[in-house]
Amino acid sequence: WYADTDYQQWIDSFHTGFNLQCIRYFIKAGEGMQWQNGYERGVRYYADEFFLEDGTAKYFHDRTYPIDVHCYAQALVFFAEQKMSYGDLIDRVTAKFLETFRDPAGFFYFQIKPGKTIKIPYMRWSQAWSLHALTSYLRYTAKNSESD
Repeated sequence: WYADTDYQQWIDSFHTGFNLQCIRYFIKAGEGMQWQNGYERGVRYYADEFFLEDGTAKYFHDRTYPIDVHCYAQALVFFAEQKMSYGDLIDRVTAKFLETFRDPAGFFYFQIKPGKTIKIPYMRWSQAWSLHALTSYLRYTAKNSESD
C-alpha cells in the first residue's frame, strides 16, 4: 500500500518507483543491506505490474487510467539507474511516452482519462518531470553505448 492508514490503501506506479528509488539510495549508501532481497522483489513487481506490453505505464497496479505523465517519468528515472537490465522496458516506455504525451509545440501533456486528454502544461508536474525523465534516458543510452 501507499501508506498504512485506511484512507491511503492504494498501490500506484510513481510512488512505487519513488519509494524503490529511495530504498536503492539507502542500500547504495551501505545501509539496510538486509532489505536487498525485498528491494529486488519490489523492482520486479514494479516492472511486471505497472507496464503494458506496448509501453503504456499504468497508474495503479490493477488498472491503467488515468494515464499520467508522472508514471512514465518516474519509470524512466528509476529504470535508467537500475543495475539489472531493463533496457527493453525503458525503450518501450520512452517510445510510448513521447508518442502519447509530447505535443508538437514542444511541451508535455499532464494526463489522459478515457475520452479526454488534459493538455495543461504544468511546469512542476508535466514539464519538469518530463525533462528529468528524458535526461535520465539520454544518460542511460549514452552509458550503454559506451559499453558496446
